[in-house]
Amino acid sequence: YRSLQCLFRMINVYEGGSGARLNVTKTEAMWLGAWRSRGDQPLGLKWVTKMKILGVVFGQDTETDNWRPKLEKLEKHLNLWKSRSLSLVGKSLIINVLGISKLLYLSAVLCVPKWVISKVNNLVWPFLWGSRIETVSRMTCHQSLGKGGLGIFNFQTKSDSLKLASLTCNLEDRESKSFFVTKYFLGSRLASCCPEWRSLHDNSTPSTQNLTPYYEKCFSVLTTLRGIVSCREWQDFVFSSKRCYSALLRENSASPVLHRFWSSFLPINFDLDLIWDYVRDGFSENHKNDILWLIVFRAVKVRDSLKNWGYIDSNKCASYSRKETIDHCFLNCVRVKRVWSFFSPVLSSLLGNVFLPSCTRVFFFR
Repeated sequence: YRSLQCLFRMINVYEGGSGARLNVTKTEAMWLGAWRSRGDQPLGLKWVTKMKILGVVFGQDTETDNWRPKLEKLEKHLNLWKSRSLSLVGKSLIINVLGISKLLYLSAVLCVPKWVISKVNNLVWPFLWGSRIETVSRMTCHQSLGKGGLGIFNFQTKSDSLKLASLTCNLEDRESKSFFVTKYFLGSRLASCCPEWRSLHDNSTPSTQNLTPYYEKCFSVLTTLRGIVSCREWQDFVFSSKRCYSALLRENSASPVLHRFWSSFLPINFDLDLIWDYVRDGFSENHKNDILWLIVFRAVKVRDSLKNWGYIDSNKCASYSRKETIDHCFLNCVRVKRVWSFFSPVLSSLLGNVFLPSCTRVFFFR
């Protein structure tokens, strides 16, 4: 309170020398910390319990005020694109660019509540699959296209990487106010993490004993990152949001695993990373690449898989009294054979001149 009085005395001196005037009627103030329950309104200011600064609402019980409008916009954008005939890659682009990106600014400034993460997942994944049935694991879908995934942002990991990048950026300018705030909250803890941060542990400035939730989260993410990155990599690690996200994703994603169906067709020294450039080639449409991607994972929604997942009772083909597997649906069904026989001359000529991975060649030429 005394510091606020000193501030207004300085403002009065400035007004006397410059002729400028502070519009007190438009000035808002808010009690914080141990004084947040005070009800007095000194200095003729407008005292509030919530305040919006640069698009972020600060104060008491502001979770709904900050996150609800963003989630409503996310849902609105996804609903606008839901009726479009988009490929999985196209939907992934919509999710990243027009969906999750709307939340990243807030997530870099505030801790993300668990209910927000849950709501984002409840909107994103049904939009991607068009139903509640997810045939490929989420952890695989977070991988990049070149590693067999769809490149969908992991919202929790992305927000953690943004916080960590912002925190380390504050430490670069030792003359800024952000540096001293960061040093106050985390100086002694950060000193043991990197050699260049050792000077943060000193008695020249005060430090806190209790961390706020934001700084507690930042330090927790930093500790997690240090456990993931190797010692050699940690020495020269660049704390950009992209590098942090890539490293943290190792803990929150999973490399694709081929279905056991393909084990009898693949050589012993088969390298799974080589297949994805052929699955998603540069000359086929995204919809066709999506089908091949799902076939490689044995994740196409046919009657046999739907029965195994417990969604239907019968796995029989509607036109041919046999089990409707992926092979039957694409190769052995009576109606499908007519299609293959019609296109067989052209298809044989095309596939004969194009190198395909062994599992794909087996599927087409069985």
